[in-house]
Amino acid sequence: MKIALIGDSMMEKWGPQCPQLQAELSRVFTRTTVEIDNHGLSGTRAGHGLWRIAHDYKDSGGQYRSCLSYNDPDIVIIESFAYTNCADDAESLPEYRDVLRSLWEEVGRTTAAKILFLTTIPPDRDKFLETSNNYYYTSKITRQRMADRATLYLQEALNIAEDEEWPIADVYSEVQKKVVGGDKLRRYINQSDCLHPSVYGYQAVARVIVRAIDKYEMIKEVIPK
Repeated sequence: MKIALIGDSMMEKWGPQCPQLQAELSRVFTRTTVEIDNHGLSGTRAGHGLWRIAHDYKDSGGQYRSCLSYNDPDIVIIESFAYTNCADDAESLPEYRDVLRSLWEEVGRTTAAKILFLTTIPPDRDKFLETSNNYYYTSKITRQRMADRATLYLQEALNIAEDEEWPIADVYSEVQKKVVGGDKLRRYINQSDCLHPSVYGYQAVARVIVRAIDKYEMIKEVIPK
């Protein structure tokens, strides 16, 4: 069983083999061997994700990797790209919606894979990007406006998935519920940049993904309930 992921740095920072996802898949699907191919690429927008479905591309190490259509995945997980597209404003939301729809359709056109849409962790508005090198000496109010745009795009990603009736692994809403229940949002976020998921955050992402794979029967294995 091959699983490919496509997204921005929220996926790339997980590492090539996504260890928490690999561990959760092995724990739940005990009779299925899974190979993970992570096509996350930092700083890329949804349009770049769409482009590299059908093209080779450079990763952060400077090497070329094959596009999804060459790797014949069984499952493709499309991450929302909300954190990169949120550099735009609210007026660009319809364009974001169109590109995500085209990305979904291109994966369906070029592969026989089952497709799962992923919304990732919400931003910590109070500390957003506080410790990220590129945002030293950036005011808190500016960073909070950026966090608000990230939230806007994450919510729009969720709206798109619901409107299109896509299978979804909704980490965004899951973490929000946990925080309302008393969990600390900062536990889910890497404090070295106050942006990407922490190990705890990636464990949460992995649990939601595997639960969705089971819900939508993307891996044909009977799991004791």
